[in-house]
Amino acid sequence: MGARAYVSVGMKRVWGCVAIVTLAAACGPRVVATATGGGGTACVGERCARLQPPGEGWAVLPSDVTHARDGASIGWRHAGLDAVIVAHVTCQADRLKFESAPLEALARILLLGTTERRTLVDETVPFAGREARHLVVAAKLDGVPRVFDLWVARKNDCLLDLSYVAPPERRAAGEAAFRRVVDSAASETTLAGAAR
Repeated sequence: MGARAYVSVGMKRVWGCVAIVTLAAACGPRVVATATGGGGTACVGERCARLQPPGEGWAVLPSDVTHARDGASIGWRHAGLDAVIVAHVTCQADRLKFESAPLEALARILLLGTTERRTLVDETVPFAGREARHLVVAAKLDGVPRVFDLWVARKNDCLLDLSYVAPPERRAAGEAAFRRVVDSAASETTLAGAAR
């Protein structure tokens, strides 16, 4: 199944929810998402998240698949695992909306559209010099079982969310790849405003 079909059939709610979590105005700062050598950079204005590639077997999703109305997104798909990894950054100079929302609430918004949820991990952990909310939830999306591994962090007027979604029986095979992306995003320089 092509990446576009996969997103529209199996992941349509995840992509829609990314736009809900990232509540920036459409006329906000310049948004750039690039992927080279399998890795990627998502920038909003001068704030960037530089991400290591997930590894072998993961293909960068086309920008028209990961396009979000607000912010910058980069994604990868592993056809053999039927899994996706997505990173999304939204920054707001005027500090509206998401600044006061608890990280737990922002992470749970990514689960809208799912049913039969069962929380496997729910923790607050150090991340990029701040805190992140980490959730792992088994749920059904359009009746199909999936496991959602979600990280949400705020830093310097920006919101970063990282998502790994896979079938339960294949989840473990992609966890190390997702952890590589998470660890690269957890750098102290993430969203610090460094030049691209």
